[in-house]
Amino acid sequence: MDYPGVPVRRTILSNLRISTPGLVKRRVSLLVIAICVAYSMLFFVDRIWAPGKSPHSSDLYPRWYGTRELLLRGRDPYGSAVSQEIQVWRYGHSVSTEQGRSQPNDENRFAYPLYIIFVLAPFVRLSFHETYELLRVVLPVISVATTLFWMRAIRWKCDPVLLSSIVLLSTCNFQTLESIYLQQPVLLAMAFLAGSCAALAANRPYVSGALLALATIKPQVSVLFALWVLFWACFAWRRQKGLVIGFLVGLSLLIGGSELLLRGWILEFCTGLVAYQRYTGTISILTFAFGRLGGPILSLGLLLTVSLLAWQTRCESFGSPRFYFTCSSVLVVMLVIAPTMYPTGQIALLPVILWTMKNSAEVWTEGRWVRLIYVSALCLIAWPWFGSLFVLALHRVVPIEALRSAWFIVLAPILLVPVAFLLLLTMRARTNLGARFEVACES
Repeated sequence: MDYPGVPVRRTILSNLRISTPGLVKRRVSLLVIAICVAYSMLFFVDRIWAPGKSPHSSDLYPRWYGTRELLLRGRDPYGSAVSQEIQVWRYGHSVSTEQGRSQPNDENRFAYPLYIIFVLAPFVRLSFHETYELLRVVLPVISVATTLFWMRAIRWKCDPVLLSSIVLLSTCNFQTLESIYLQQPVLLAMAFLAGSCAALAANRPYVSGALLALATIKPQVSVLFALWVLFWACFAWRRQKGLVIGFLVGLSLLIGGSELLLRGWILEFCTGLVAYQRYTGTISILTFAFGRLGGPILSLGLLLTVSLLAWQTRCESFGSPRFYFTCSSVLVVMLVIAPTMYPTGQIALLPVILWTMKNSAEVWTEGRWVRLIYVSALCLIAWPWFGSLFVLALHRVVPIEALRSAWFIVLAPILLVPVAFLLLLTMRARTNLGARFEVACES
């Protein structure tokens, strides 16, 4: 098929070029580079950032222990007694009763929605050591599956060599490896979120809704995105009513089942969230950059902006550029306004990065400033990889203790990555949305 202004011969040659030896060679070179930087990051995390990491550092333990105590012994996982037992396991003493010494920031409470117990229930008959060792294998597999789900969701089909490089890099980056080493439940939440979007792409709205409900086990990285998807589905009711029904039924079963096991858990959970904010002292990236006054004001402005964007794109079909643009904007805004700066949450950026890279040719035509911010964002992403390569090269001649004392240099730009993508999406808004547009919604 010919295209206006494009000769048939050039179109055919451009299609044939995908199988030329030169491109194959470049893809193989990319895979070799991916293997090298992935290995260097594994070395950095294992030997520099987290040498001798023990099960006592697992973020999963409070959730696993609370699940076991509730399901096997009927105890309240939010209660002070269970919290103190978790603290004794983690620190060797109870945070609330130990006086006269420096207290840890994290009190390690069961600070999650109670229905995470349904996800962790299969592990309660195992010892935590067995659970810990099992998840060291399972979580990397979940990370790979999450990447494949996102690739399916954004409909990016690529050759096996390029796909292998993408999967390797999306698993062996610091944010993901930190989550795996700490056994952070955010990996489970993002797997459910990616599975929900992949099911939506496969026209399985009921499955998508149920998985979206499960993704709320980590509310700070899923709730805003879930609200956007549900809002969009309401304006495509004929085709997407299953998404809304699946979500409401799934969430009702999760909340209702939890209420049967522990009455009044929602109030305890909300109280625990307030306490979590107090004893960790975490703040959002915007609050960190602009202060206690400027941060909340900017956060409110971003929420209003993304709400307007959601309204403008409410009638877009799944898979359209505007739909993906809104999804990316929601995820990025969610990260910069969430009251936490832990890098583990940045694995929610994966679909944004993949979608941007898939459309890199279009990004490159959107002006000099867009290109500059795009390259800057890619440099920020690549910095830790090349920093870890440098550390790997130095560890034979520099004492490992000296390298460990300078670990922050490798990770210095991590907090800037969501900000860079926020700027990139802002610059791309005019191209992706246009000045004004109207789309007829389904009745």
